[in-house]
Amino acid sequence: MKQLKCEMCGSTDLIKQDGMFVCQVCGTRYSVEEAKKMMIEGTVEVQGTVKVDNSSFVEKYLANARRALEKEDWEEVEKYYNLVEQNAPNNMEAVFFSAYGKAMLSFTDQDYFKRQQKIGVLNKSISVISDYFEVTDEDKEQVIMTISHYVMNMRNVPYVYNIQQFFGVGSNSWQIGLIDSVRNAFIEELRQISALHSDAYITNLLAEYQQGGQNGTKKSSDKPKKSLPAKLILSGIITLGSGWALFFGIIIVGLLAYDRVYFFDGYPITAFLTVLSILAIVVGTVILVIGSIMKFNSRKK
Repeated sequence: MKQLKCEMCGSTDLIKQDGMFVCQVCGTRYSVEEAKKMMIEGTVEVQGTVKVDNSSFVEKYLANARRALEKEDWEEVEKYYNLVEQNAPNNMEAVFFSAYGKAMLSFTDQDYFKRQQKIGVLNKSISVISDYFEVTDEDKEQVIMTISHYVMNMRNVPYVYNIQQFFGVGSNSWQIGLIDSVRNAFIEELRQISALHSDAYITNLLAEYQQGGQNGTKKSSDKPKKSLPAKLILSGIITLGSGWALFFGIIIVGLLAYDRVYFFDGYPITAFLTVLSILAIVVGTVILVIGSIMKFNSRKK
């Protein structure tokens, strides 16, 4: 007798569970009769063309993949959509979401160049959607609308690992640029599909993207907004700098014009400017400290 071997992934790690033999690698289930046939020794001669029907496997993997997608379990999303793609190479949904799962996993990784590479893979997967659109037997409207939903919502992901700066690799603006590249790649595919098909939902999607998208998705031209701690730090620096500039200005003017420095014992305007400069220094320092504390606490969360 041959060793029992999974026909889908080639693994020999099969365990009998609830009257079925279950592959521990890919999850394929075999009945006792199917297992017996798989263990027959010798060669079976088959004449003519043999067509393998793996539609049941595809449906099972798709169901698992979609459940993982709803839960945002990106490892499982990548795993099961890869299995779908292996058994149904023209499946447009699997081609997109197998790469999408990898890209979303990279959002929590501090290896920014790895994230950039995964987004590049996703964009390449998107670039063939218009080709698969012509040959797939899927519900095209449903698949395109689902893909669009997840592309639009990429900016709303709350668990992105970014560094606390406005520009450069790993910054918020850099992350937005990556996401916008995905959005633009998908828009290009919609345009190519629209050139060959006059489906209303494609036209409506293109119009939505031109208006900036839905669900809080911003236009790619929008500049990232600064956080409250960053605004406070900037305001503190400006106020503090203005106070010191005014204070040193009083000293310089006094030395140049009167050969001595007048603060409160000179002209009324000098006393007023001195008070103003000291007030600006104190207020600026307080704002700067508050902003720095808030930024430090936000990093710890």
